[in-house]
Amino acid sequence: MRSLCVLRVMIVSMVTLLVVFCGEPAYATSAEVRFDETFLTPQQREEDFEHLFRVINTHYPYFWQKRRLGYVDWRSEKLAFKKMMSQAKTPEAYYRAVRSILWKLHNLHSGIVGQDTAQFYATESAKRPLREAAQKALPAAAFWDEVGSRAGWSHPRVYTHYLNGRYYLGSSLRLPDGTELSIGAEVASIDDLAVDEHIRRYRDQMYLQRDLQTGGVISWGLFRMFDEGDELSIQLKNPTRSLRFTADAMEEVVPCFEHVGWLDHGTTVDLVSNEVGYIKLNTFSSEREELDFDILADFLDAHEDARAIIIDIRGNGGGSTRYWREGLVSPTLHERLQATFFVGIRSGEYDGGYEDELVDRYGLERVDRQNYLMEMPSEVLGGVVDHVYAFEYRADPERAVRYGPKIYLLVDRYVYSSSEALAAWAKATGWAVLVGEQTGGDGIGFDPSMTVLPNSLMLIRYPFDMGMSPDGSMSEEMRTTPDIRTSWSIGDWRQRCERIGADMVSDEDEARTVLLQHDPDVRAVLNDLGL
Repeated sequence: MRSLCVLRVMIVSMVTLLVVFCGEPAYATSAEVRFDETFLTPQQREEDFEHLFRVINTHYPYFWQKRRLGYVDWRSEKLAFKKMMSQAKTPEAYYRAVRSILWKLHNLHSGIVGQDTAQFYATESAKRPLREAAQKALPAAAFWDEVGSRAGWSHPRVYTHYLNGRYYLGSSLRLPDGTELSIGAEVASIDDLAVDEHIRRYRDQMYLQRDLQTGGVISWGLFRMFDEGDELSIQLKNPTRSLRFTADAMEEVVPCFEHVGWLDHGTTVDLVSNEVGYIKLNTFSSEREELDFDILADFLDAHEDARAIIIDIRGNGGGSTRYWREGLVSPTLHERLQATFFVGIRSGEYDGGYEDELVDRYGLERVDRQNYLMEMPSEVLGGVVDHVYAFEYRADPERAVRYGPKIYLLVDRYVYSSSEALAAWAKATGWAVLVGEQTGGDGIGFDPSMTVLPNSLMLIRYPFDMGMSPDGSMSEEMRTTPDIRTSWSIGDWRQRCERIGADMVSDEDEARTVLLQHDPDVRAVLNDLGL
């Protein structure tokens, strides 16, 4: 990454900038975007904000679902957002303002796009609106990456694990005074607020999901945002402790990798000799396809005569649909397998032609929602979402005969985006038996859309379509329910964390022991097989 090497830099080719409020704005163009110490003018910051708000307000599909989770309606905060950006007089403040505004959409496909991703879309994307947006933003991408690296995040470095309605410390921590906090201690309160009250008060600073078993909510981060140097107090029980410390001053002693990171991506294990094979897939990144397709082919061929294979995608945040369709699924098929899914789109003039592009490229078929499945959310049935389209997820066969082993797919709440698409498709088609917990969602549909702020050239992405399963339920809200739901106890989880320790497991015998002795999801598979 190129660093900025001057303290005082000048605006290049950004003297006269104009925004056309009812159409396409005029964009800055330069070989490199730099800013002097006054940064953007107040008018330019306002124009950027108005463009951002119009695009999101017109096309973002999840406002209603987020309100059902108890979030404040993003649209109602327009004046606060506008003030936040108007007062952002330095690049770092501006970056933090935009990031905060997008964070309040509470969707993991929303955010500021970095240089590497912008470069990929600018040169590789087959979708014209995304390619053109990335090309417009590319001159400023390195600048904003550098600014973003200085802007930092402001959640405290305390990892927690949610289990059956409670939160536990997810790693051993050492405080500056030498005090160590052990993995698995239950969090009773934060800053003298009970955990549930803390979540209710600061929910707009967290990413929440609905716990479909209890009806409550799950906070991925648990803690509110802190400024550097702020103090944090945590009250623990089992053992009972009350601690106050600076939120950014902790040292992680023994991390718990949970379901991703403790095994290398692509690790294979012969769990039960010649009967059950296992493979860990931490990502579906398109950059790994060339290498991983060979690894997957070798794994599938080696276990062709086994009783079952276990594909572990827990903790997999997604990547490429092509990865799992062509590298993982098609090599197991002797006939085409497909399922019908749906997307809902809020149409408007600020999508750069993206809806038309999707309809033409993928042959999307408009459906009459009133004659369709009543599982569709109320905003779809009520017409707030303008158009509903049906499309097929299909995988073509590569085999002449049926693949022998029964296929199990291990899933958890961190299965998101493209890995969520696999989970939803596997359940809809019966390709695999899903084992674990409710997935993370938002995997059905197409690439997020992108827009460029006309003066700063900051590239923004946001979900454009609302993906829905074959029964009409919203992927972002209901996610995918496993066929075999498992239940981890805190003892299971703590013992596995302590067994793994701080180092990645690289030995197959050790990996086999951890999976067989300390993994209820794997035990559930073996029980299903009668082993």
